Amino acid sequence: MKRFLAVAIILTCPFPVAAQGADDAQSKAEAALRNGIPQTAIAPLKEALRAGRGDRAVLSRLLARLQLAAGSPEDALETLDGAGSQGSAEWKLLRSAALAAQGGSAAAATILEPLAATDAEAALMLARIRAEQGDRKSALEILARVPPEKAKNPQQLRLLLDLHLSAEDTAQAETLLQMIESESLLPKPEIETARGRIRLAQKRPADAAAAFEPVLASAETAPHIRDNARLGLARAAQASGDIGKARTILREALGTGTTPAALRQMMEEWIALEKISGADPSGDLRSWSAEKETDRGFEAALQLAQLDLAAKGTEAAAASLQELLEWKDLEPGQKRRAGLLAAEAKIAAGKTVEAAGMLETLGDSDDYGVAMLRGRAQAASGAYRQAHDIYASAVKKARTSGEKSAAASDSFITALATGDLVLARTAWEALRDTSPDHPRLLEWTFLLATADAREGRIDDLAVLARRAPSSDYAFQAKLALAEWRLARGEGEAAERILKTAGPEADAPPRAASLAAAGIFAADNSGSKARGDLVADCQAFLAQHADAPEAADISFKLAELQARGGDHAAAETVLASLAEKLPDSESAALARFLAAQAASRSMSETGADRALVWFNELAQGQSTLRHRARFEQASLLLRRKNYPDALALYDSMLAGEPPAEVRHAARMERGDILFAMGASQPEKLDEAAEAYALVSSDQTAPPDWRDQAACKRAAALARRGQTEKALALYREILDRPPTRGADQFWFLKAGLEAARLLEEQKDWAAAVAVYDRLASGSGAQREDLEQRARRLRLEHFIWEN
Repeated sequence: MKRFLAVAIILTCPFPVAAQGADDAQSKAEAALRNGIPQTAIAPLKEALRAGRGDRAVLSRLLARLQLAAGSPEDALETLDGAGSQGSAEWKLLRSAALAAQGGSAAAATILEPLAATDAEAALMLARIRAEQGDRKSALEILARVPPEKAKNPQQLRLLLDLHLSAEDTAQAETLLQMIESESLLPKPEIETARGRIRLAQKRPADAAAAFEPVLASAETAPHIRDNARLGLARAAQASGDIGKARTILREALGTGTTPAALRQMMEEWIALEKISGADPSGDLRSWSAEKETDRGFEAALQLAQLDLAAKGTEAAAASLQELLEWKDLEPGQKRRAGLLAAEAKIAAGKTVEAAGMLETLGDSDDYGVAMLRGRAQAASGAYRQAHDIYASAVKKARTSGEKSAAASDSFITALATGDLVLARTAWEALRDTSPDHPRLLEWTFLLATADAREGRIDDLAVLARRAPSSDYAFQAKLALAEWRLARGEGEAAERILKTAGPEADAPPRAASLAAAGIFAADNSGSKARGDLVADCQAFLAQHADAPEAADISFKLAELQARGGDHAAAETVLASLAEKLPDSESAALARFLAAQAASRSMSETGADRALVWFNELAQGQSTLRHRARFEQASLLLRRKNYPDALALYDSMLAGEPPAEVRHAARMERGDILFAMGASQPEKLDEAAEAYALVSSDQTAPPDWRDQAACKRAAALARRGQTEKALALYREILDRPPTRGADQFWFLKAGLEAARLLEEQKDWAAAVAVYDRLASGSGAQREDLEQRARRLRLEHFIWEN
């Protein structure tokens, strides 16, 4: 569509008269434009300009027309910038055509609006832009100011016909064609081609084919008219259901040759038909792409790269595009298209920095396509705020309602990804205003409502839940509301909401979602016994084995079985689930939990299986690998296999495990050494050192530090270092629970200190410790007071 606009507009300008004494380059250029072969006259006209033959301003504008018709708006702009008489009406019209052909419809419209009131050509051009932007009303209003009798220039008539058709006004197009035919204002082949287009728009493919066929049969038909007729006949065949004939027409046209202006459209339509038919177009494309430095070779290579990219063959696409960009004498328009697709391939391959660099070299801040790719590059790299800003700017650069809708929706999605709900709501409102009838607007409304719910605001979800039951998102909103209640431990409220969704669960996917949510809600509220919930899970898995929620229900079933002490049944469920889950991390979690269940089954064979599974996970790349190694070592510790367990803890600590695993590994390593100290007293010194690492680590939780300090003191006491042990216990006692100490380990430290003091016969100090412990509230208060009273009576300690 963009290419047709450029061709149509540049032909409307009346040709200038050649200067006396100039060679025939100008007249040849005019003939080339009329015959639809503009590329043949570009080189001779450039030579005439270099030689200084003729009026430079006139020849420059004519060259710009040729470049536009040949599909090179970038070259045309460069020519116009160096031409004379900048600012003239003709220069402005040509510049507008070039900008529109590049995608800068908004900039083109800005130039045209002041001219449209008095210049029929500018009005026609502006109407075409408005039609492409989806503003049919404005296009028709502009068209009404250009009656057919005032636009009898052949090129203007061609554009006016196209405008009526793009506005789907076949009646006006028919009336205009009758006037053109009665006055013979256009050649007969063009008239018949236009008639065929009208019949296609009227959904009369047989009549359309009858109009196109004589045009193709005539040897007098100009190349560009022949291409239009070929496209029309292929579309007529497709509309009649004869896909094979449509494919044949386009394949023959591509094989025998087309004009550059029609090449891309014809090839894209042929590829689409090949895909519909289940055929593979890549063989022909690969053959044509071997024709280096030709228009067909370039187009085929580009289309082949697009196919590779669509099939996720990013490496193949990137390689072929790099080769394409190295072709000699690529036109700027071709280089730009290849560059944009190469940047897209880089984004798909995750090379977003390289893609951003390529897009910067393309420049053109007014280009919608470049802006959308820049947004994709930023979003792919996680820079969602920057991506949002780029997409928001792309809305203003969009030419059509479809482009505006795409940019606005991407702007909203990236705004939502930032987590800034104020920004997301602003973007959603802009999307709603831009595309109020967008089929996914309700879905995005739901996404925003669920994001609000995560922040504690459920008003929008409640509104969606009250919509007509026929709305998918009324049902989804009820599930989301129930989930919101569950997250707050409000199981009964969740169950009430789910009951209202029952009548809407009229299809298997909805029934599965509702049943799964009901199981979780009942477990949360305690409304069903564990055995009943187990039965519900088993029934769900029998009825909805392929539902997306099946994995979650399997996890819940295993949890319920383990909760009831049936670890063997939980292991069976989880081991089976681990084999089915496609996501490696989820499968690793199932295997990890299965190993835990096996280790708790009180079976030697179960413990052996657990050791194997933990070892497999520990050697993999799962995020659970450190936890698995820790569980493996803990199981060996429970089996009193101290040397092997100690070796595992040492290997773990030699790496870089997560902090919580590191703290636990150091603690259990100390426990092993402490246990080994029963037969090897020197191991108690190592145990004390291991505990010291935890107690002095400020990144460890306070209760872990207190636990490690108590265990270290116990190891020192066992080694006869009673004073050091008492000093450690006193450090804990000097920091009571009201100042951060853990209640359990505060009490443990006090009892152990008092025991040591009693062993030393320091009765008064022991009484003081018991009194200090008893001064805090707790279940042991009476026992502690009794211990202190006993020591006072037995040893006559009355000063306390």
